[in-house]
Amino acid sequence: MLLQIRSPDTDADKMVPSVSAQTILGDATSMLHIQGNQTFYIEYTQAAERRALPPVNFQIDQYGELFLVPDFRIIGLHDRPFYLDGQLSGVYNMTVAEKKELVVGPHATNAQLNNGSYVEEPTLGKFYNNNIKFYCKCNDRTAQHTDTKSTNIIMHESSMPSQPKVSRF
Repeated sequence: MLLQIRSPDTDADKMVPSVSAQTILGDATSMLHIQGNQTFYIEYTQAAERRALPPVNFQIDQYGELFLVPDFRIIGLHDRPFYLDGQLSGVYNMTVAEKKELVVGPHATNAQLNNGSYVEEPTLGKFYNNNIKFYCKCNDRTAQHTDTKSTNIIMHESSMPSQPKVSRF
């Protein structure tokens, strides 16, 4: 283990440990594991609208939260480079790279932001994005109770989304 984030021993129930990283560099083989009651900000600047391509794999556990910029591309080298069972905040457009798998667990939710505030309060079992793009031969596995909404879902050759319910805004 290279880095562990823990609450201080005093008043641990009042504090949520968080880390903010403006830039993540790597070879796309490492794993960023955000555990329950942890918050991680990656390339997130409230005023900036830009694309993030952090070369890392993600696991966000229940009650963990990851803040990203509005346009996010999953490029980790693991077969399942993005596992979400917590909360993803700030992302409006998500792209899943070729031959990769997006896994949305039973406790997953997401929240979109405007001027640093939630556009709508996050609701367990709702995964909403403006655009989701799946490149060639990639897929997703979404928990059966999850309600997925998107303005646009773009699927390239042999992509296989498995959302149990998908609707448009």
